[in-house]
Amino acid sequence: MSSPDPLLGRRLGHVLIRRLVGRGGMGAVYEGYQENLDRRVAVKVIAPERLDDPHMLGRFRREALSVARLSHPNIVRIYDALDEGDLHCLVMEYLDGENLKEMVRRGPLEIEQAVAYGIDVAEGLWHAHSQDPPIIHRDIKSENIIITPEGAARITDFGAVLLPDTGMKTRTGMVVGTPEYMSPEQIRGLPLDFRSDLYSLGVVLFEMLVGELPFSSRERFEIARRQVQELPVSPRALRPDVPEDLATVVLKALEKDRGQRYQSAADLLADLRLIEVGERIKTRISYKPSTPSERHTVQTPRASETTATLVGPDTRTLEIDRELILRRRRRRLALPFALVLLAALAMGAFLLQQSLRTDKTPPVSIADLAAAPGLDPGQVELTWTAPFEDYDGRAARYEIRAADHPFDLRTLHEARDLSSFAPTPERAGANQRAVLRGLSEGQRYYFAVLSHDRAGNRSGLSNPARSLPRGIPPGPARDFSVRYENGAVQLSWRAAGDDGEAGGPAARHIVLMHSEPITEMNWTSALDKTPADLASASPGELMRATLADVAPGQYFFGVRALDDVGELGPIASSLRVEVGPLRDAIPPAAVLDLSARPGSAAGSVSLAWTAPGDDGTEGRAWSYLVKLATAPILSDGDWEEAAAVARVIAPVQAGGRQEMLAPDLSEGVLYHFALRAVDEAGNVAALGNSPCSRATAIPPAPITDLRADAVVKAGACEITLRWTAPGDDGMDGRAERYQLRESNRPIGEADWDEARALRETPPAPAPAGREESMTFIRRETGRVYYAVRAIDDAGNAAPVSNSAVCDLSDTIPPDKVGRFTARAAGDDAVVLSRLATGDDGVRGRATRYEAYWDQRPLTEGNWRRGRRVTRAC
Repeated sequence: MSSPDPLLGRRLGHVLIRRLVGRGGMGAVYEGYQENLDRRVAVKVIAPERLDDPHMLGRFRREALSVARLSHPNIVRIYDALDEGDLHCLVMEYLDGENLKEMVRRGPLEIEQAVAYGIDVAEGLWHAHSQDPPIIHRDIKSENIIITPEGAARITDFGAVLLPDTGMKTRTGMVVGTPEYMSPEQIRGLPLDFRSDLYSLGVVLFEMLVGELPFSSRERFEIARRQVQELPVSPRALRPDVPEDLATVVLKALEKDRGQRYQSAADLLADLRLIEVGERIKTRISYKPSTPSERHTVQTPRASETTATLVGPDTRTLEIDRELILRRRRRRLALPFALVLLAALAMGAFLLQQSLRTDKTPPVSIADLAAAPGLDPGQVELTWTAPFEDYDGRAARYEIRAADHPFDLRTLHEARDLSSFAPTPERAGANQRAVLRGLSEGQRYYFAVLSHDRAGNRSGLSNPARSLPRGIPPGPARDFSVRYENGAVQLSWRAAGDDGEAGGPAARHIVLMHSEPITEMNWTSALDKTPADLASASPGELMRATLADVAPGQYFFGVRALDDVGELGPIASSLRVEVGPLRDAIPPAAVLDLSARPGSAAGSVSLAWTAPGDDGTEGRAWSYLVKLATAPILSDGDWEEAAAVARVIAPVQAGGRQEMLAPDLSEGVLYHFALRAVDEAGNVAALGNSPCSRATAIPPAPITDLRADAVVKAGACEITLRWTAPGDDGMDGRAERYQLRESNRPIGEADWDEARALRETPPAPAPAGREESMTFIRRETGRVYYAVRAIDDAGNAAPVSNSAVCDLSDTIPPDKVGRFTARAAGDDAVVLSRLATGDDGVRGRATRYEAYWDQRPLTEGNWRRGRRVTRAC
């Protein structure tokens, strides 16, 4: 007899484990209930025996990290990752429905159904592959696709995920995946990209349409061989009603050479959508599919490539550690290995040379080339992602071309070869960078990069990129000065040179105006005030500009030079300049009578003061600044650290009384306030007094649905009270405790203190919105009223609830009279005898008996028609 599962009924964080859904090689999946969010979840728990395997823990955590980044309707969502002692769990979205494998076991799917599921999976993969870095699933199979009751396909189980740029990889020689669904490059242990997932999706499409896998066998080695060497049968050969275009999509996804496969999930998705609406596709395959009676083979893997050993009795995800197998055999193979080592090395070199000769697959074209001016004059910086190459994962060299016009492969020879600046190729997915030097300033260049592999194959042209080289900027404008006179701003400076200090005149000078000091960070937001008639001058020549009609205020001015290719010189900036008539320098008066008290609204403080004037105590201020803190605001330093109060009212005429509410404050906190007036010229009043107050308390919400149910049992009444839990502040959070009272009349606010407190202890409050209940016994009779209210942790009491009434009147009849007999006693008398019965059932003593007689048998239906015996005891 098996022992009970120790996890059933256990709480992990806020999750209650309810039942086991299934087990696998990695662990078990349970159905759980997340109490704090009131939802059903799936809980994936790593098997205890796998805890000693750091790689397995890494896979488990990698699944959490990868899926947590994904948010897509066709991918299962992860809510949380829990580590409790020796338990490692993922809390995931619970999906009703069945997996695709179970559906296919019943037979092939309808064409439209298979296409719809394929579109869903392709959309999910497109989202995963579009992340930065791309997320590669590596174990797409029908068992990892759940079909929801709404008919949508959802991708699950990201435990084998590959994150190319994070360094998260399997160990050397380890292959992760399910052989029947693995791409040829995955079986051969080559570096993977997202096209491996597209091959696996092709297998799933084939399986949905035909009801069987394209490559299967009882032997794992045979499956691996067929995946690498045999061409698939067309789905139309096994199911003639499969549309030709749909068969082409499947066979395109199953291309052995990933360079001939779909190059993105978006491409595959586009073809499936065309098929869904009955349109033709333009995709073609590069091979002739085999027929059920024959198998076409493709070139076997090169000897220099790793082919991982596949073992296992079923189709679960396999992890094959070649190093473990080698260690177990090392002792037995040490001597034979030593004898054949030299021969193996020689054979390896020969096979390497042969494989290079037969390699006809070019590297993948670069698609993300970008160009930008370099740091120094005459430089351009190129960046791109290292492409995938099917031999050993990296290109042999890069070819960089540049021209002053767009070019393609036909005109590539016309472009300038700058390959000497190319970096050494890195592994696929790495960031590559090249700094090109010696380019002509002001000349716009077009760039492209090609990849070459060791066999001499060349990729296609990258996407085009263009940029201007970094030029030599103009020098600074010197002796810059600004003054305001005669209603205009007068500026003067000495002209800058073109290339630093050594060149000719700059193309032009730009005059800037800003309300803040002008820097490289904000100069583009400054106003361009360059006069239309401002001509350029020779370096060092005095230049002047006059700006009229500048609105009164305080401004900063600047000037910088611009050359003929758009290079900008440094900024010459002025100090602050006062423009316009003499400025108002008198601030409003300080507010010295500010008062604070709890406000009329929950969580608020009411502030009141006498309005100051514009200049001192005269006129009207322009606006108010109100701030609060948890300590007195007595200095400018305290003022700067205090927080501003939102929704401040506008000033009234000096001497008027003003009030406002400071809202959204925390209950129980003592706040200090300060208020300063500001006039139209921007003068700020001095600090006044700093009163303090606590915010108006926020009680829990009232309970409005209290109800009472009574059940009479054996002379007593079992009463159950039910209500909906309120929150701490209104309907949010959780109250601290309950108070319950009873009375023989309805209980309102005025009657609460006179009502009796229940002897029984109320339950601890649940989160807001949950149903509460408590049950107790009463032996009294009559009508009883109950009321409840919630108390929060600050002692604030909610209003009294509605009154719930319970009628405790006796409704239990006496028991049936037993052993009832009648016998004659003379001519006109009858003696009746019976067994005494109780009050409630067989308990206590009944109040009286009633006896009836008739010439017909008496029943429940006619006993009242009989004649009553007047002398019954």
